[in-house]
Amino acid sequence: MAKGRKVTFYSPTFKKGEQEAASASITIHVGSGDVEGIMQVVAEKGGIWNEKRTLFIPYPCAFIEIEDVKEKDDFADLL
Repeated sequence: MAKGRKVTFYSPTFKKGEQEAASASITIHVGSGDVEGIMQVVAEKGGIWNEKRTLFIPYPCAFIEIEDVKEKDDFADLL
């Protein structure tokens, strides 16, 4: 049984100056599994900020990935 879900929001690709094209992503842990609620809030706010408020991905974003998480260690990258 899953212990929660990870929702990752991806930006469209972008290019800054002469750098190669890149994209950004923000991943959040949804312990209760209420992915639809999280997506609704992001849509209503027009996007999502990272924790430090240094990165903003506007909604609709390029891609949203939803993953079931079975092990607590799968969230280590979010700490």
